[in-house]
Amino acid sequence: MLEADSGLSDLHWRGRGDAARTALVEGQIALRDRRAWLGGPVMVAVIWVRDGPDRVRRLSEFRDRVAGLPDDRAEWLLVLTNLDTAGTRMALQADATARDRRTVVLGSAEISASLDRDPRLRVAMPSVLGLRISPA
Repeated sequence: MLEADSGLSDLHWRGRGDAARTALVEGQIALRDRRAWLGGPVMVAVIWVRDGPDRVRRLSEFRDRVAGLPDDRAEWLLVLTNLDTAGTRMALQADATARDRRTVVLGSAEISASLDRDPRLRVAMPSVLGLRISPA
């Protein structure tokens, strides 16, 4: 998705898929949906939270994972997640350490929109198509 929407490729990912995967981008990133640029360096993080009935718990887990990300001297933090963007914003605003970071969240709606735009991406990432029906 990052390659299709922002031209990012060959990122050097680190971390674990069950916690957070991160990559540092030295240059700026263009966000297609938002018509915005994030000046580099940018820490990109992918944080997937397991589905479950307790929305508050899921958002709390998300907030804790964001707070635990390395700083890596990044000017911006770009987070991709399976949660809804509005809920993640509220969760991050409730945490003092997360509020101090310049953060952009691409949640389930933004990821779904990216998949809708690009049929090749849908074929490459069929496991992500379920985001539309997943509760936040």
